[in-house]
Amino acid sequence: MQDADVTLYVAIAFPFFFFAMWIVTTALLPRISGWARLEDELPDRPDPAHAKLRFEAFYLGRGKLGVSYRGCVTFEVCQTGLRVRVWKLFAPFSRPIFIPWNAVETEFAKVFFVQATRMKIGQGGEFWMTIPLRSAHNIARASGGRFIIPDRG
Repeated sequence: MQDADVTLYVAIAFPFFFFAMWIVTTALLPRISGWARLEDELPDRPDPAHAKLRFEAFYLGRGKLGVSYRGCVTFEVCQTGLRVRVWKLFAPFSRPIFIPWNAVETEFAKVFFVQATRMKIGQGGEFWMTIPLRSAHNIARASGGRFIIPDRG
């Protein structure tokens, strides 16, 4: 086999390999972070959004293991809760979740010297979602006080 043949095979095979790895990764991350379970526990509702915050970020996880979703998240503030959706490009198999305001328990957090708000969500607060403090203030403002930002402790 000559070098030109190898180059041609690599050029043909690489897009298929990349696509396969992308599908495996985007299918695996929701299971690692807990998003797949939260889809069942906190299903989306048809509530209209009063405000949409795009290009947002959060960390989602359980225990010490979590996944970062940076710049590929939309928060939709509704009358009865917060809808969270990850862009389809980064989570093609994931559905939005809807977190009712009465199911949100917040606490102050610091992540690598960055101030944030951590929400305990899911049954018994099993999962945590950490969002930047700037995003938390925007959600609190749009929610009309239903989303409470904790004191810096």
